[in-house]
Amino acid sequence: GGSRLPAHLIRGLIPSLDTEIHASYGLPHLNDNEIHRTHIIICSFSGETAEAIDAYQSARRRGVVPSVIASGGRLLSLAVAEGSPYVQIPDIGIQPREAVILQTIAHLALLHKTNEIQMIRDGLDLLSSETIETEAKDVLTFLGDRIPLLYGPVELEGLLRIFKVNFNETSRRPSFIGLLPEVNHNEVEMFDGNEQTSSLTSKYAVLLF
Repeated sequence: GGSRLPAHLIRGLIPSLDTEIHASYGLPHLNDNEIHRTHIIICSFSGETAEAIDAYQSARRRGVVPSVIASGGRLLSLAVAEGSPYVQIPDIGIQPREAVILQTIAHLALLHKTNEIQMIRDGLDLLSSETIETEAKDVLTFLGDRIPLLYGPVELEGLLRIFKVNFNETSRRPSFIGLLPEVNHNEVEMFDGNEQTSSLTSKYAVLLF
């Protein structure tokens, strides 16, 4: 869910970091040597996500102490009780998808990436709510009643996912992701259609990142 998004952002922010994103029950397929050389971070904004709790318990059964990011719930309670490193996200009444920056900074803190944390803080200082609202209105005017196709390079997959999640969950609008350069080999061909398919492709609008 929304708690998966920070890992995608960090993968793009620090491409040299060997990162695997696991969004299911249990753990990725790691042998005993690999698992003891891996820093496992389990993130669940609520602390009640079934997959996250199962992943934590799976790690403990294999003799690994994972790190935890949560605002509370059972996952945080397990971390506190068992002495696992953790970052508690402040519960300020927002949705997980709205806490992406908080959770990203929490990941970076557990990874001791102070320079990247400062980069994010510096970037936030440059934002203007007026500019954001103006650009958002322009985008929505451009989209109209069409379905957004979010295209961008692999390095920006995290950003594309953030937009997709917010289109889906906040505005209840369908949206889809395509990663460059892969979409150049297949997906863009649908726009070079004919009279039989133009009624379908006209329902889409591309937002290029």
